[in-house]
Amino acid sequence: MADLVVTKADVRPLPGAIIRGGYLGEAASVGDVVAPKADGLYWKSNGGAVPVLPGIGVITAVGTEGAVDGIAGNRVSVQLYGPIAGFTVAAATKGWASGTAGKIADAAPATPQLLGVGLADNVFLLFPNMA
Repeated sequence: MADLVVTKADVRPLPGAIIRGGYLGEAASVGDVVAPKADGLYWKSNGGAVPVLPGIGVITAVGTEGAVDGIAGNRVSVQLYGPIAGFTVAAATKGWASGTAGKIADAAPATPQLLGVGLADNVFLLFPNMA
């Protein structure tokens, strides 16, 4: 199992994406998979943690224009659904919540959560499975 490569400067929502704003609860970067906790802040998901924090979206923007890394308290845009650019992924490759916090893996970990599938031209179709 390997994590998908993310080119932070290339991560961007494509037409059809659904985006929500919020604030970080910890340091995170553009391209990281996140989920809100009870405090309402976004934290990196972790498919290998106990308990698992299921991912609901991917950070597409953080803080000020052009920033790619954020710290706790920074404002973020989180893509909840739809096509997203910036991931090195082959068409039809499934993406899973990784055991590495905030990452997408190309194979299911012990506690699997499907996040989406690769399309052509390094585009990832995000549709988090919350089941």
